Amino acid sequence: MPNTCSICRRKDVADIDRDILAGASFNALHEKYGASVGALHRHSVHLKQELNIKPVLQIGDMETAVSRVRELEARADKLYKDSVKSGDRLNSLRALKEMREVVELCAKLTGELNQQQTVVHQHLHVTPEWAALRSVMLQALQPYPEARAALVAALEGSRALEGPAPIGEAPEVDDAGE
Repeated sequence: MPNTCSICRRKDVADIDRDILAGASFNALHEKYGASVGALHRHSVHLKQELNIKPVLQIGDMETAVSRVRELEARADKLYKDSVKSGDRLNSLRALKEMREVVELCAKLTGELNQQQTVVHQHLHVTPEWAALRSVMLQALQPYPEARAALVAALEGSRALEGPAPIGEAPEVDDAGE
């Protein structure tokens, strides 16, 4: 049986939980409640898991993060200009690289750079175009039962005949392929 969290066993656990969820620092909580910083951290992890709280940036945090990135950008720009003036090509190149990374970071923070991949699943057998094409092919092969049976077998093997067939178009093929 796993050990119970030492914070969870405390009488003032509700107060600690409230302070953790309010964003109090572990050092402040240590001062207030006398619990170790490590125990408070472990407790906050399982508390947030139980409540299914995902860490997110608050609006103020976002503005702070973006302003800090902008400050880094200004510093990198100054380093670049200084290195160009002094003719230091290597440090100019390094400063440009830093500026590129700062711009990328800023774009990620502001949502301008979306790195999520978009996956598009197209199911051919459910499109009206496929139903019409399948109908035309089967009708065209009506005078040629062997070719029609071969086409039906190939389509069934590739699962391309899934979905409802148009009325009167459901292929009937016996085991001999006739």
